[in-house]
Amino acid sequence: MHPQMQYVFIKNIRDFVRSKLNWDVQILITTHSSHIIAESNFDSIRYFDNSELFLKVKNLSEFRLIEGASDPTGISFLKQYLSLSRCDMFFADKIIMIEGTVERLLLPLFIKKAAPALLSKYISIIEVGGAYAHIFKDLLCFLNIKTLIITDLDSIDKSTKKSCKVSEGHKTSNAVLKEWIPAMEMLNDLQNCSDEGKTKGKIRVAYQVAEINRITCGRSFEEAFILRNSKILECCTNGKLIPLLFKNTGEQEIVENSYEISSKISERKTDFAFDIMVLDRWEVPRYISEGLQWLTED
Repeated sequence: MHPQMQYVFIKNIRDFVRSKLNWDVQILITTHSSHIIAESNFDSIRYFDNSELFLKVKNLSEFRLIEGASDPTGISFLKQYLSLSRCDMFFADKIIMIEGTVERLLLPLFIKKAAPALLSKYISIIEVGGAYAHIFKDLLCFLNIKTLIITDLDSIDKSTKKSCKVSEGHKTSNAVLKEWIPAMEMLNDLQNCSDEGKTKGKIRVAYQVAEINRITCGRSFEEAFILRNSKILECCTNGKLIPLLFKNTGEQEIVENSYEISSKISERKTDFAFDIMVLDRWEVPRYISEGLQWLTED
């Protein structure tokens, strides 16, 4: 059925049952339709988890009661998000959570370059800001689906609390890193965190790390990309924004000024993403590549 018809279908069934007096009836619908899920609510959904040896049927109304008691704001956000967005996470083989437009536009290219085995999997991509990603914590654990969270290091100065270079910062402002995985706030701890420390159960976080043969670490995706691809950017003439940013700039100068250059991209991130699409021979930043390779493993 057309997506709009799927919404109407489930709504009409619900209205029909409610219109009957003294009916003690349950109607079961098995579906892989994110549209039907979006039109339903937590109390109506039973999730079949077949990731282990024995199938488990999970009742999302129980999740709502438990989560709502401990975090009413969080459960309200999740209900609103699932009603407004595609709910294909319920049917996914694996989930990738990202922060913004650039990552969403480029993620298919990241997968193709760094983890082509994922192309044959059903991947649910959830775009949610860093300030809200940790709200999905209990739902992801409940669904028990292998999940990669791609987020930013977001270094800040300890006194001013403002963004700064990673080399000059002390802490992160990222709620996922502070409150969830790996539950660390100091940049030194985050930079020295092991792969095991970045993983909890079936969930792993990926944030900027120093590129191979580089001491400098990026604060954002844009800076990490610049550091990873400084050599090809120095002579790049493709695109609209990249040639303006790197005109008459050598590789060493690009590395030394990566933070300042990436700051200039903040208002034109979509243009930057489109330029990368037409760029030749670029490489995926190390933190994303390592995360995707982890997600490939079964």
